[in-house]
Amino acid sequence: MKAVSKLVIFLNILLLSPLTHADNWGNNFQGTVSKGTTAAAKKVMSYSNNTLDKLEFNFAGASAWLNKKGDWNIKGAVKHSRIRCASYQLGIRFGKGENGCSNAVWLTDYEYGTNVKHCNSAELQHTGGGYFSELENNINEVTCAQVDIKCFGSTCPK
Repeated sequence: MKAVSKLVIFLNILLLSPLTHADNWGNNFQGTVSKGTTAAAKKVMSYSNNTLDKLEFNFAGASAWLNKKGDWNIKGAVKHSRIRCASYQLGIRFGKGENGCSNAVWLTDYEYGTNVKHCNSAELQHTGGGYFSELENNINEVTCAQVDIKCFGSTCPK
């Protein structure tokens, strides 16, 4: 009986440890998980005056848009492959390239619109956005975007 109760206590500690240890969320960057997925811009024109309203981008598993005011939004699924928890950020940068994204020159740095805690091998939907002042009234220059996923915590994939 003592062996069974010790086993139960051990299993409780093992299973609850991800919930009781802070694991330095957001402060322990372990490297970029996925970087470099690019997508060419699809122009969305205004019906009223035939001007460029916004750009849309479709990535594998994610989508984004950038409007003429410099506002942007990104949505995508991010997979965590471990039992213990980690925090993920989904970000984007915009550039100008030949035929979409070939030989792109990046007009912005990465900006991250989400920060989501993942546990137990979860795949979670990230949705977020932000603002690039340097692209306000200047989206005619943008032809492509690139997605980046960062992981923070001791259980991030190496």
